[in-house]
Amino acid sequence: MIVETSSHENVNVDLAFFTIAHLIDRTKGRPKIIPFLEAAKARKEVLEVAKDAYKHLVRSKVTDHRAMWMPVLRQIQPHPDYIHFVELFGTDQAKKIFHQQISRLREDFIQRRHEMYINKLRDLVKVWLPDLATISDRSWPATLRWLQRHEAFDQNIVVIPEGRMWWEPEFLEGAEERIPLSLLEDDQDAELVFREHVNSLRSQHKRHELCRQFKQLLEDNHNVGPGKSLNEVAIFFLGRECFSVLSEEDKSNVYEQHQRELKERAK
Repeated sequence: MIVETSSHENVNVDLAFFTIAHLIDRTKGRPKIIPFLEAAKARKEVLEVAKDAYKHLVRSKVTDHRAMWMPVLRQIQPHPDYIHFVELFGTDQAKKIFHQQISRLREDFIQRRHEMYINKLRDLVKVWLPDLATISDRSWPATLRWLQRHEAFDQNIVVIPEGRMWWEPEFLEGAEERIPLSLLEDDQDAELVFREHVNSLRSQHKRHELCRQFKQLLEDNHNVGPGKSLNEVAIFFLGRECFSVLSEEDKSNVYEQHQRELKERAK
């Protein structure tokens, strides 16, 4: 009679001793021999259920990344899911899962602060860099150096002492809400905000220029008279960039403005 066991994974260990007891004392009931793979699978399922239950317990009790182990332990120690987990895995593993939860919460907190800084930056560039003329042809690093002379820079940006990081608890958990300068200098998302803003300004500039060109086309074309619809005269503008690129709404707005001017002149 062979009983496959694993003391490391605690598979069929009790069964082996029960089987030995049966061989010594035949009056005892013979235990059912469970194949190793089947027993190992059952053991794995027990461990997974216990671990999932304990993780759920920790997530429900630990919602602040500043939580400490001992106060939390006093809360969860009487709970059956904690007791069962410790019986199977030990207290070191219980503490390890607690610290994993703390790490996740801290990462989430840092991510939320990062998003807050980036959203603030989006608002700032609209105010500080309202047009392409202000930006000129500067890169983001050059623009950042130029902005440090802005009168409102210190009200919105904070310089963290050299050797410190903006995500360190001493800074992140304080009352400071200004954007860290080091984040603006090193974070790709900050430069992406700048590039998106520049592209938006360029698109706006291009749109305004195309509207101006279309308006000039209307001025120069004598076939466009008061009361005529855009569809009636559209044939005269086919192939022109301003007419083909502008949206229907922009073309309609420019044409309606031109019609109002024509009717005003005709009075």
